[in-house]
Amino acid sequence: MKTKRFKRILPIFILAAHLTACSVVSRDIREKAVLDVSFGALTHHTEQYVGKTVILGGYIVEVANRPDQSRLMILQAPLDSQDHPKSRKKSKGRFLVTTNEFLDPMLYEKGRRVTVAGKVAGQATEKIGDYAYTMPKIKSSELHLWDEPKYRHYHYHYYDRHYPWTDNYYHFWWHYPY
Repeated sequence: MKTKRFKRILPIFILAAHLTACSVVSRDIREKAVLDVSFGALTHHTEQYVGKTVILGGYIVEVANRPDQSRLMILQAPLDSQDHPKSRKKSKGRFLVTTNEFLDPMLYEKGRRVTVAGKVAGQATEKIGDYAYTMPKIKSSELHLWDEPKYRHYHYHYYDRHYPWTDNYYHFWWHYPY
């Protein structure tokens, strides 16, 4: 009798543990966040979301440190279930993030992925070339810098004396990096 109840309850506990352990954003902020807002709606109707908590992510475009705060300009990218930014090809624009912490430009360098949770603080207009670009401004509560991806380089070699019209086909050898 107890094993049947345990077997029914176990998947629920596993699912709950999995869902709570997936995000890099704390539970307190996640509970306050407006999760169903699209970036396009946030960009076009920023005034409706001022003061509300959002979770956004993307790729760092630039970092600027000032005496009182640091500012990141981020190219938005959609987030997956673990709040990890997806491809920058799916970006809907840029947004600014401000924080009172010092952000080292060597760590927060151009192209790094970042996830931000914070309150919408209005809009900001920045010059990108000669174009005045208006974007949402976020006051950061939490900032997560993702590790750089590690790529493995595989080398494929084949013997050039084997041809397809003989009995020996191309022989590919898979060598790991030395």
